[in-house]
Amino acid sequence: MTTILKLGLSAALITLVLTPFAYANHAWGSYHWARTQNPFTLKLGDSVTSSWDSYLRTAAADWSASSVLDTVVVASGQNAKSCRAVSGRGEVCNAKYGSNGWLGIAQIYISSGHITAGVVKLNDSYFSTTKYNKSEWKNLVMCQEVGHIFGLAHQDE
Repeated sequence: MTTILKLGLSAALITLVLTPFAYANHAWGSYHWARTQNPFTLKLGDSVTSSWDSYLRTAAADWSASSVLDTVVVASGQNAKSCRAVSGRGEVCNAKYGSNGWLGIAQIYISSGHITAGVVKLNDSYFSTTKYNKSEWKNLVMCQEVGHIFGLAHQDE
């Protein structure tokens, strides 16, 4: 074996040995939706403008690829700026919420250890800027924030 190959294999082995194991527990605390079977169907209230509709539908379809979760996008009709929780579903809204440091934010409502409602807010104060008004950013933030209302946390924390 050449010295370079030996060094490469040694580095790979050290990386495997020193890398902590990754666990599949990415839950936001112990919070989850009550369910009696899988797949569990959760409605996502569409309170987004037409510029966000395709991103909401993509996130819903992607999350529905799971064997334990199906999502259905339903009409909402509420004021996106106030974005109120609706019991039994997730509500997804966009508006100019101000320059406050977040592109998107999720909130869950809990009763007896179960999620009873969720809210996602997508901040057009940032998404109307050149830096963030890109499909990559919109897909990423939509998918992540919708995942939070399912009870999932960030994987890097």
